[in-house]
Amino acid sequence: MGSTADAALVSAALGPIEYVFFDLDDCLYKNNWRTAKLLTAKINAFCMEVLGLPDGKAYDLYKRYGTALRGLVEESLMDESRVPEFLIWVHDIPLDDIVPDPQLREMLEAVPLPRWIFTASCKEHAGRCLDRLGIADLFQGVISASSRAMTEKVGYVTKHDPKCFAAAMDFAGVPEEKAGCCIFLDDSPANLKTAKALGWRTVLVGLHARETGEKIECPHADYAVDRIHDVREVLPELFVVA
Repeated sequence: MGSTADAALVSAALGPIEYVFFDLDDCLYKNNWRTAKLLTAKINAFCMEVLGLPDGKAYDLYKRYGTALRGLVEESLMDESRVPEFLIWVHDIPLDDIVPDPQLREMLEAVPLPRWIFTASCKEHAGRCLDRLGIADLFQGVISASSRAMTEKVGYVTKHDPKCFAAAMDFAGVPEEKAGCCIFLDDSPANLKTAKALGWRTVLVGLHARETGEKIECPHADYAVDRIHDVREVLPELFVVA
């Protein structure tokens, strides 16, 4: 999907959009996945240097549990009391290539609805990125799948777990019956699949796969754009008419 006509069909089926959720990394900004690569390297380094685990164990845990953090806790390789240390340690990465984006700011300001960040990263990392982009003041808040509030509510779940989405709605004050009034913009087909299954509208941001560069096939996306800045073209109803 992706045309204005398609947008009208989706809107007629689901009702008006009332809540907007944005992913952060590789969605609100693009840097050739540099941030993702740095985070992956730091997670592996923490497992090796701090916990004394073998090289590659972090990736094995990620493949088995969805996140290395969940695997570390589930397999008792790290006490839960060290989770804050882990999150601070692995998110201590350079963000020098994330710069103010006036075009993004103008676009977000034209969305007359509650805007939330919904990310797998910790809140501190999200805050740093938003500050560097110059858009931190434009959101109601940051909902982090790795936050203490999230784990206390639903445990150590991956972002694409339905329980994580239900919790995100709760944190944002969205009534359960209003799932169809939520829209989610993310670069992850797995996350969009869950959102769609729960009745949310979905927008894929980024048309090509990180590993292969091939075009992403995402049947769970109502709309697909290459960059976040292109959303206005496929979803004009989301914005204030100038």
